[in-house]
Amino acid sequence: MEAALPLLLKQLKLARFRSHWQPLAQQAEAEGWSPGQFLYALCEQEVDHRQIARRQRLLREAHLPWQKGLDGFDHQHLEPKHWQELQVLSRSHTWLVQAENLLLFGPSGVGKTHLAIAITMAMIAQDQPCRFFPATALVQLLQKAKASLELPAPGSIRSHPEGRSSAGSRHPSSLSSPLMS
Repeated sequence: MEAALPLLLKQLKLARFRSHWQPLAQQAEAEGWSPGQFLYALCEQEVDHRQIARRQRLLREAHLPWQKGLDGFDHQHLEPKHWQELQVLSRSHTWLVQAENLLLFGPSGVGKTHLAIAITMAMIAQDQPCRFFPATALVQLLQKAKASLELPAPGSIRSHPEGRSSAGSRHPSSLSSPLMS
């Protein structure tokens, strides 16, 4: 039975179970755990491992140029009302689930890209898939579509079926935010 267990766990795609069941079984035996406690501990490790792996995958798929958070943003040049709006956007993913857009307007160097990245990362922390698009990439995609007289397929813009995305710009006139005007 013990020889077949790793094969079954592999077939069930329980990677963490497969690599941790033996040491955890020894710990459970030494500490007098019930079978339920042992199974719970194994499941807990599997869930934790999968959550970490999912977040890492979402970060890779977001195509962020770097990682920044709102906590590192110098918001002194923003009106307090606008800063509060940005914080609300980063704490709630309702707007994202409803497929609403977030456009950040402002001159070069005020932090539009930083904010877009920070909000994208906040959505990923809430387990929401997002995709960062620099405005120049979106403009190039639309120029290409115009030249070929074809709109891009929805899948070429969206990174997943829900079509959720967050965009930012390093170019002063591309993407910007009424929050920063």
